[in-house]
Amino acid sequence: MSLKQKLFYALMRSRIYPHIYFHANPFKIYEFRELTRNNRPRPTDQVLDIGCGAGLQTRILARTAGRTIGIDISKNALDRARSETPASGDERVEFRMTTIESAGFQADQFDKIYSVCVIEHIPDFRSVFRECLRILKPGGVLCFSVDSLKSIEDESFLHEHAREHK
Repeated sequence: MSLKQKLFYALMRSRIYPHIYFHANPFKIYEFRELTRNNRPRPTDQVLDIGCGAGLQTRILARTAGRTIGIDISKNALDRARSETPASGDERVEFRMTTIESAGFQADQFDKIYSVCVIEHIPDFRSVFRECLRILKPGGVLCFSVDSLKSIEDESFLHEHAREHK
């Protein structure tokens, strides 16, 4: 095992990583903090993260939740999320490759549902919201954020974003 791998696993076991400050984009750090400011998971909460990607935010949410499930349609992202999870020693987080519509969740299953910059990439977002309302417990909380590119004038950035997020 390389020194870099040993350091990574030590950070995971110490619970220093994952931490939102390990994210390279300062806007994502701010966005996550604002999204969870008044909506941090509690130890009794069942939490869903829609479009979890490599699972950074999912594992951070899982630290304070009773149980957390991250879903995504990207096999590569989920492979990374799953590979890093055992190192954290947290069995309260699970990753599934599925859409929310075909996940088979029970009605009133989740206390909180999060999604960080994903919903704007889903063509049938209305069905996603309908399913969220079905699986969210009464009094539960939906916490969604979306990318807004309206103020971006850099054409090369806009083309790169469109290419990466088809």
